[in-house]
Amino acid sequence: WSAVEKSKGQYDWGYVDNLVNTASSHGLRILGWIGYTPFWYRPEGAQLLLPTTPPRDLDAWGRFVTAAAQRYSGRIHHWEIWNEPNLPLFMGFIQNRPQHYVDILKTAYPAIKAVSPGANVVAAGLSPADGSDAPPAFLQQLYDAGAGGFFDAAAAHPYVFPGGLAADSQHGWSDVGRMHDVMAAHGDGDKKIWLTEMGAATSVGDGQGVSPQEQ
Repeated sequence: WSAVEKSKGQYDWGYVDNLVNTASSHGLRILGWIGYTPFWYRPEGAQLLLPTTPPRDLDAWGRFVTAAAQRYSGRIHHWEIWNEPNLPLFMGFIQNRPQHYVDILKTAYPAIKAVSPGANVVAAGLSPADGSDAPPAFLQQLYDAGAGGFFDAAAAHPYVFPGGLAADSQHGWSDVGRMHDVMAAHGDGDKKIWLTEMGAATSVGDGQGVSPQEQ
């Protein structure tokens, strides 16, 4: 959002058009990602410095989501909303992150569906984390805040470094299954979890990474 609305109320799609056109020319299917707040829609205070802060004007957010869905209708069929809201940095260090993220999601979902009813709206990928920010725990908080019915798929970022899948560092891989358990408990067991980021660093001999072959 902040890369397109460079002046308040004015959209410059050139950067995104180039990405979409290039990907399409190579036969790639596109997962559109929407997020991050232009300066003039951020709340006052320290959060004013962080584009990851949720917008204080959800109507402006909804207008942008609608505009994006309209511009790329027929070319982008899948949209992911925001990024890693279970990490404080990616929600501008605000309080009550689950509720603020659900407000973002509940605005974006009907906006996209009104333009492209068949589009898939993917909830933001959740990062490996601990405690109440761990993906299963945070997903439960999203349901508690009213996220049910406002996403077609969940998403996870199950990074597995150091050590790879077998090490399950910070339970990044095994939490994907626990996320599905939460979804099933809320009647969403048939929905998929998209792995929209994933990786393991390579390092041979020091035990801090995986081999290039395993990667």
